[in-house]
Amino acid sequence: MKKLIALLLLPSIAFAGNVGKNYVGAGLGYISSNFEVASVDFDFDGFAYSLGANFNAVPLSSSYGADISISFAQGSGLEGNSNVTNAFGANVEIDSTSMVLALRPFTKLGGNIVFADLGYSYGKSELDVAGVKTSDSDSAFALGIGTEIDLNNLTFTPSLTWIFNDNEAASNVDLSDAISLSLPFDYHYSEKLDISFGYTHIFYDSYTFQGASIEPSGDAFTLGIKYKY
Repeated sequence: MKKLIALLLLPSIAFAGNVGKNYVGAGLGYISSNFEVASVDFDFDGFAYSLGANFNAVPLSSSYGADISISFAQGSGLEGNSNVTNAFGANVEIDSTSMVLALRPFTKLGGNIVFADLGYSYGKSELDVAGVKTSDSDSAFALGIGTEIDLNNLTFTPSLTWIFNDNEAASNVDLSDAISLSLPFDYHYSEKLDISFGYTHIFYDSYTFQGASIEPSGDAFTLGIKYKY
C-alpha cells in the first residue's frame, strides 16, 4: 500500500500554455492528492516548485507549427492528514520529483489555435513513515488535445490529457491510465513577461485493494512567471 500511495503522488504530466512562444519560466504550486477509502478521506498536500522552458521549433506557417518543452518539478514534505497519521500510527511525509519532455504540434482554426500533446515523464517519490522510507519511480506517456483562446491581454489554454503509467504497481490495481484536465491562464504583463495561473485535476478510476474500495484523485494550483525571448 505504501508504494501505491507514493506512486499516486508522483507529479503528472502537465503541459504549459503560450503556444508557439519561446520562454523560460518558474512557478510555485500547491498540490493535493486524495484517497477516499470507505468514505474516509486520506489526503496528502503541500507546496512544490517548478522550472521549465519552451522552444518554438517550427514557427506557425500557413498549416502548422510545433513546440518542444522541458520541465522539472519538486515537492518536499507533503504531509498526510490526521486520517493518514492514525492509519500508519505516525506522521507521514512524501518527497516527489519529476522531469517532463513534451512535443506540441499545433495549427490555426478560425481565430484560435488547436493542438495535440505528446509527452514523456519520469518521476520518483519517497514515502517517509516515522523515518522508515519507501520509494517508487514511474515513467509515463501522455496524449492530449486542447485549444488556446486569446482574450486580449489574457490567454486561456484548456487541455485534456490521457496519461499511461508504465509501472507494475499501477497496472496491478488498474491505475495504469488517468485523465488530466488542465486550465492554465497567462496574463501578458508586458511584451517579455507573463504571469501565469493554472489549475489541474487528475481523474483515476476507483479500484479495490485488500478488499477496500479506493477512489484516488489529485489537484494542483500553480502561480508563476514566464520570460519570453
